[in-house]
Amino acid sequence: AVYNAEYGKQWYQRRVRGGEVSLWSLLRNEPLRTFNWGVDTVTSVTFNKVETQLLASTAQDRNIVLYDCRENHPLRKVILSQKTNQVAFNPMEALNFTAACDDGNLYSFDMRHLAAPTNVHMGHVMAVLCVDYSPTGRS
Repeated sequence: AVYNAEYGKQWYQRRVRGGEVSLWSLLRNEPLRTFNWGVDTVTSVTFNKVETQLLASTAQDRNIVLYDCRENHPLRKVILSQKTNQVAFNPMEALNFTAACDDGNLYSFDMRHLAAPTNVHMGHVMAVLCVDYSPTGRS
């Protein structure tokens, strides 16, 4: 079952099946890459709009996994205390991303330092289901 699909700038399409993320070219019948880190069902995948070879996935077991399309394996993984619903990359700072979580907070990370979030955006009453940045980063 394909849970969701998105097109990236480089003719990539991602398909999620269970705990696996596959990158497809629209011109091929087989995936270009398939990544698996032994996580539970992957719920969302987001391409970085600046560094178009980077993408991130969220899973039902609280994982955020980072991938580089040029590699044959996932880059890094971070585990949060609550389920992550979606990830958005910062369009002005390509290595920063923000995760929307079920605990009502948004967590911003720098991909180079995943030990702790760089910022926690609190004050939401319910679970945060989605997050996105303004394309200019100004609003």
